[in-house]
Amino acid sequence: MALAIATAAWWMLRPDTMKRLPTESEVRSRESDSRLPILVYLDPGTIVETTLPLGWSHSVIKTITHLAGGDVDTLPTFAKVSATKFRTVVLADVRPDPRTGRFILSRVGAGLGTTHNGRDTIISYDSLAKLGVDFSTLDGMVLNRAEKALGRSRIAARTATFALYDTYVELAKKSGKHHSIMLRYAIVVDPEKGTLRCVVWNVEADPVARSAPNILSLLPENFLFKCGVHVEARRMIGNLVTSWGFAMADLPAGKAIPMSPTLDKMATLEPAEIDAASLESAVRETLD
Repeated sequence: MALAIATAAWWMLRPDTMKRLPTESEVRSRESDSRLPILVYLDPGTIVETTLPLGWSHSVIKTITHLAGGDVDTLPTFAKVSATKFRTVVLADVRPDPRTGRFILSRVGAGLGTTHNGRDTIISYDSLAKLGVDFSTLDGMVLNRAEKALGRSRIAARTATFALYDTYVELAKKSGKHHSIMLRYAIVVDPEKGTLRCVVWNVEADPVARSAPNILSLLPENFLFKCGVHVEARRMIGNLVTSWGFAMADLPAGKAIPMSPTLDKMATLEPAEIDAASLESAVRETLD
């Protein structure tokens, strides 16, 4: 998902034209009677630790970052702190449909968090003062851009019991070169039991360059992803590095599942090309 720190420098280099996701409170105030899942930004101030926050039934993934390789030694101390300050969280809201009693996927929630007063807390750039979070100018700038980059994430396909959640990140190749990819989280709900499974795969961010991977990753429940951050020194004035890139050193790893021939044909498609019911069926077939 959008993994916040792994792509911080990339975000800071992009034009300031990105929109933020609507918060769950904003959506709640204009909630419609839709049985299809919606994507929201988790309310700032939400505590995201071992107990799920009110209104959310499942933790899909929580990411904690650490510096893992590349040009780490070129980073000043304050940048090393900023590079591991944020967490990325994705939650799901599975609830019974009042009309049928069957379970549906109502919402997917994504957010950026940090440790505040000793607890992992969802924050936003506009909520820092209200929450009493003391950030440096650099931290605030990274958070501001990170929120807007998270605004690029989307639900690319959805049914009442399924959502394909896409988020853009940077990944370090074995050579150390950073490149843009899209992580696709396929979230499926058992309509009878309310249980949730999530399988993840990655494709190139550029649709023209995409090919389906051979292996998918079935995430464990309440997955805590300890993500390594690869550092790339990019701009220098003399011998002084003045700009860095940050990328994921590895991908979320769960149980490896072979890509099925049916899902292979749909794994790289853009939203306008996806038949949601067919994709959900292909994901379930692959998992089962």
